[in-house]
Amino acid sequence: MHTTQGNPIAGHLLALFSVIVWGWTFISTRILLDGLDPYQILLYRCLIAWLVLSLLRFPHPRSALNPRHEGLYFLASLCGVSLYFVCENIALTKTYASNAALIVTVSPLLSVLFNALIFRRQRLSLVTLSGLVLSFAGVALVITNGALNIHLSPAGDALALLAALSWAFFPLVLRQIDDGAHPVVKTRKIFRYSILTVALFMWSRDMPLFNPHAFAAINLCNLLFLGVIASALCYLSWDRAVVNLGVRKTMAYMYLVPFVTVLSGHLLLRETITPLMLGGGLLILAGLYLNNRQQAGASSAG
Repeated sequence: MHTTQGNPIAGHLLALFSVIVWGWTFISTRILLDGLDPYQILLYRCLIAWLVLSLLRFPHPRSALNPRHEGLYFLASLCGVSLYFVCENIALTKTYASNAALIVTVSPLLSVLFNALIFRRQRLSLVTLSGLVLSFAGVALVITNGALNIHLSPAGDALALLAALSWAFFPLVLRQIDDGAHPVVKTRKIFRYSILTVALFMWSRDMPLFNPHAFAAINLCNLLFLGVIASALCYLSWDRAVVNLGVRKTMAYMYLVPFVTVLSGHLLLRETITPLMLGGGLLILAGLYLNNRQQAGASSAG
């Protein structure tokens, strides 16, 4: 576990940089969908990220191939990359980037819920339950906003919720991998499995792996942004922010991601900011705040 040390100013700047970039990923993906399909975007993004992370050298203990660990890496790649981004990318073809960003934000609360109900590792306190109710009420408002907009499909918001469900399982699976590898090495392996699963799925469905539109200037810039900056660089900057600030202070910055997306979507994609969207977003963030406060209290008490 990371402990608070180092330069807190650098930690705040690194965390802020990461969440601004992650807020922009919804906009960047939405732009790419004009020339590429959701599966191609995911494949190219994972491939670029894997290549960048492969250039970095970190110590990794040499050991015999462990089927359990490899199975968990494969499952983590499905939950945290393949299924998550496929659902998110397809959702962005049917709904606002703002809607998707707000709905996906509830994944930490879903993770807490699954950890309590499925793995029985923690109790659901009244504060946590209140946070869940607030956030799910916020999601309902955001989905209602999408349903009332004739330009949007409710399926888009439903897919965004499926993306949040998939991502909620990711940290729970990742926690089970105890092979002693450096976090960057783990991430590189997860991307490798994601490349294989997405490429095999596309091949089995006779989908084209190559798309010449990927080399158009605007598409290439956005793919490099997603693969190099949002996937590889931001992972490293977020990890360093956690080292300098600690987990709790760093995680608080995640609340800014949907606001970055909503503002960017309004300015760049002309997405309408409605009272329902704002109300839903505030309820979601209030629920996340309650959960984070509860978790922080439980950690200090322990």
